[in-house]
Amino acid sequence: MTKLLHLHVATLLMLFGVFQVLAQKLQTGAYHADRERSFDILHYKADLSIDLPGGQVKGEATITLHPLHTIDTVSLDAWHLKIHGVRDARSGDVLNFRSGDRVLDVALPSKQGPGDTLAFDVQYDCTPRAGMYFAKDPHHAGQWSAYTYGEGGLHANWLPIYNDVNDKFTSEMVVTVSAPYTVLSNGILAESANLSNGRVRYHWRQDLPHSNYLIALYVGDFEEGKLEPAFGTIPMSYWTIRGKMQEGASVFRTTTKMVEFFSQRFSYRYPWVKYDQVAIPDYAI
Repeated sequence: MTKLLHLHVATLLMLFGVFQVLAQKLQTGAYHADRERSFDILHYKADLSIDLPGGQVKGEATITLHPLHTIDTVSLDAWHLKIHGVRDARSGDVLNFRSGDRVLDVALPSKQGPGDTLAFDVQYDCTPRAGMYFAKDPHHAGQWSAYTYGEGGLHANWLPIYNDVNDKFTSEMVVTVSAPYTVLSNGILAESANLSNGRVRYHWRQDLPHSNYLIALYVGDFEEGKLEPAFGTIPMSYWTIRGKMQEGASVFRTTTKMVEFFSQRFSYRYPWVKYDQVAIPDYAI
C-alpha cells in the first residue's frame, strides 16, 4: 500500500513538472517587435454614409492626435481606401498626402512635436474587403445587415486608422443609412435624426479610451429588448432582427446577473456606460 501511494505521488509530481514546462514554453519562430508609434491618437470620429445593397462606405474621418516626437508626416493604415482629400480640421487648409493600397501618408505643413495637438479630416470611400461585412437578411426578402469585426487589424479596410493595439482613444461614429435600418455602436446614442429622402443619421459617442479593434458598428432592421440594469444603473439591452424578439429574450435573459457576477468575482465593476448584445443573421466570424 505504501509503495503504491509513493508511486501515485511520484507520478503526480512528474505530471506537475511536465505541465509546468509546457505552460512556460515560449513560442518559436521569428521575433516580432512591438510596433513603434510616432503619435498618440486622442480622439477618432467617423462621419459615414453606408450603402448596404452596394456594400459601400463613404465619408470623412477626423483624427486628433499628439506627436510622440518631432514629425512632419502622419502615416495611417488605409487598406484599399480611395482617398479624395485631406484638410486641416481647424483651418480648413488642404494638406498634401500620398496613398497606396495599404497606407496613407499625410504631410504636415510644418514639423510638429509632443507639445502640439493636430487634427485633420480624411475624405474617402471604399468597398470593404474585410472588417465590415454585408449580408442579405435570410428572414426578410430585400433586407440587409452589416457588421464589423476588428481583431487582427481588419478595421483599416473601412477606416484610415493606426491599426494596432498599442494605442487607445475615445471615439464617435456618425452614420447615415436608409430607413428602416438602425445603427448600433459603442457608447451612448448622442443623437438620432430623420433626414430627407428617407435617410436616418445616428450619432454614437464613446467617452472612455479603447483600442481601435473594439470599434463596433452594426446596421440592420433591429428591435431592442431591455433587461434589468446591472447594479441598478448600467443599461442592458439586446438587439435582434425584427421578428426575433422572443428568441432574444430567451437567449439573453441572464445577462444582467452575469455582468454583476463577474464584476464581483474579479473585484472590478463593469466600467462601460452600457452593455448591449446584438444578434446578427449568419454572423461569419
